[in-house]
Amino acid sequence: MPEHDLRRIHGIPVTAPDRTLLDLAAVGSPDLGDAVDAAQLRRLFARDALLGRAAGRAGARALREALGGGLSRSAAERRLRQILRRADLPAPETNVFVEGHEVDFVWRAQRLVVEMDGYAHHSDRGAFERDRLRDAHLQTAGYRVLRTTWHQVEHRPEAVVARVATLLVTG
Repeated sequence: MPEHDLRRIHGIPVTAPDRTLLDLAAVGSPDLGDAVDAAQLRRLFARDALLGRAAGRAGARALREALGGGLSRSAAERRLRQILRRADLPAPETNVFVEGHEVDFVWRAQRLVVEMDGYAHHSDRGAFERDRLRDAHLQTAGYRVLRTTWHQVEHRPEAVVARVATLLVTG
């Protein structure tokens, strides 16, 4: 194994984060998505460099899908990505701009936006009004907007997956 793929943690030899992700992708590990999320949050690899290394290797497609479109910034977003992945739904882009608005999840081809609403950030009058204006703008541009909450994702994940799957199919 090349030296640049090795690290030592407390004297124990381990593979570098990007090499670990390449290896997980190559063997089709069901833990790849969770490992990518954890490594992204800790900024343990450069996305473009990793994709460059993956080109032509086994698991390249799985790695591209696990990388999605961006970084999930909250526990709720990571949990939703996890349940969508486990339901074998197409990977969305995350935390990207659509029609000038940053959205939590988007499937552009199906013109579907999913927003994860946390009570702390969406409970005051101003946030409520801004969310409705943004939804109206996105809907006018042809996007469907589905809002969900941590409580729904954590306690009724099947219902959330069913709603997203239905909207993806009817998109």
